[in-house]
Amino acid sequence: MDLCTVTNQKYVKNALNLINSYRKNSYNQTVFLYYFNLNEETVKALQAIESKNIILKKVPFSCDHAYEPTVFYYKTFAIKDALPISKGIIYSDATNAFVKKDNLHENLVDDALFLPYNDNRLTNQYWTTDRCFKKMKAESAKNMMQYWAGFQAYSNLKKNIDFVEEMHEYMLDPDIALPNTSVKNPDGETMPCKEHRQDQSVYSLLIHKHYRHNFYNPVLQAKYGDWQTFKVHDNNYNVDENKIVLSARESKFGNMRFYNE
Repeated sequence: MDLCTVTNQKYVKNALNLINSYRKNSYNQTVFLYYFNLNEETVKALQAIESKNIILKKVPFSCDHAYEPTVFYYKTFAIKDALPISKGIIYSDATNAFVKKDNLHENLVDDALFLPYNDNRLTNQYWTTDRCFKKMKAESAKNMMQYWAGFQAYSNLKKNIDFVEEMHEYMLDPDIALPNTSVKNPDGETMPCKEHRQDQSVYSLLIHKHYRHNFYNPVLQAKYGDWQTFKVHDNNYNVDENKIVLSARESKFGNMRFYNE
């Protein structure tokens, strides 16, 4: 499966680290590298490494929040743009890294990989605004688990192309995409929503609307899951380093085990 990721100036080295880890662990397919808010020098440097196996594309300024880093519209653009022209994509946030070889395609469920949380504190009602629920007509999803949006995978099939196009369309709407992560208790102090999760909220509600829920799978969680969030909510959560295939936020705090200057 091809790799798709997005970067701005802050995360260029992280994105290259992710790509390098993908290459080193035998995922030797096309890389779709999307970008926004890069300086001219960096764009030229990336263009110098562009080839038939690395496709560099700029995220268009499609809406007023397109380049707001903590609204994440650009992720949904990248996914919907890359999937129709790919062999099937793995979307990964730029700070993740592959640390082991694995056949991800064998782990798809219903031709996609959706990774749900399994803690009642991580249900949609606490991480999605009331306005988003209403505009998406998905209020029945309030008590359903959120899904981690930092790592997704899709076969190149019409049902998945339609899904990601709808996800992108919703993220164009500021009433759905906003507010960003800096706004606490966006519905008010007495309401359950602690923070809005932008693309992750839209992604999670769409899975519910399309009847594509996945059961929590501890094997897939160990391989590809957001173990940091699990650890934050449960100090006893066991992280088995021997099982990890995709290390979430591997390079966010300076660990560049794969990156070469």
